[in-house]
Amino acid sequence: MNSVEEEVQRWADEMFEDGDPTWSTPAMKTPRSDIGSRRSDYQFGAHSVILSVPKSSGSSLSVRVWRGALVLARALIRERDRLQGRTVLELGAGMGLCGLLVSKLGALEVVITDCHYPGLKVLLGNVLEAEAQAEAQAGLPPRGPGPAQWGGCGAERAGRVLSVRRHLWETDVPRSPGRPVRHWSNDPGHLFGAEGSPPELEPGAAYDVVCAADVLYFHDQVWPLLHTLSVRCAVGGMVLLTVTLRNPSVFAAFLLGLEEVGMEVVQSAGGNVAFDVDPLDLHYLLPDKSYGDKPEVNATANELGPIHLLYIAHIIR
Repeated sequence: MNSVEEEVQRWADEMFEDGDPTWSTPAMKTPRSDIGSRRSDYQFGAHSVILSVPKSSGSSLSVRVWRGALVLARALIRERDRLQGRTVLELGAGMGLCGLLVSKLGALEVVITDCHYPGLKVLLGNVLEAEAQAEAQAGLPPRGPGPAQWGGCGAERAGRVLSVRRHLWETDVPRSPGRPVRHWSNDPGHLFGAEGSPPELEPGAAYDVVCAADVLYFHDQVWPLLHTLSVRCAVGGMVLLTVTLRNPSVFAAFLLGLEEVGMEVVQSAGGNVAFDVDPLDLHYLLPDKSYGDKPEVNATANELGPIHLLYIAHIIR
């Protein structure tokens, strides 16, 4: 096992229950033919988000919804006025629940990002399905085959709201020119279909709202995430972030580091409040036969801590 695989295995060991082969390194890095095709409809009041996992999807990490995503989704509904007509970036999106929801709440542009190639292919499928109905309603032609499926950003959007990008937070950390970014998800041998490889997030692009659910696990993630929030959230914008409390020292390091990148928790906007899953969403935590008698939303013993919802913005004196 090489150093990258060891890092991924450590991630799995810390996040999931012992003895569950679903979360082994091979399960995360190779296609699965036994997951099967499943389709879930997440309802948030008048808004519905459909997520599909095709047969032979990629990483199991990327094809599960997390408790923090349900909490963030409810927060986004409450903050719909803040989203209308704005540009929104979702980090570590997984299947894209929150980004797809935002696209239904009046956002001008929604860019959904993650790092893992197989997971990005699943995410792309969900985005294309969501956009198909919107395109028909707007009289737009379907996205053609090839790289156009990932969607354009800015002036290249051609009237469409959603796009998908690969993004490594480490690229937002200042580093020596030409120094490559080392990341466990880098896989130069990964094969793509007609859609081609996912475009990288445009360097320096900043957004009115940045959202992320359950993306913070380890100390070595803290500094890259802080820099990404600082670089990608526009001045005057807002970050909405949910963190499931797994390791208190990691969470404390993140909060202490905000000031170093010129950001702060905005108490007037909601600050830092601990939540649990809304009672309306508890049924997603129940065992489901289509998921092998596991819940749709990951709810293993390591994932049941309090969920902190943070509102973060740039410090303006």
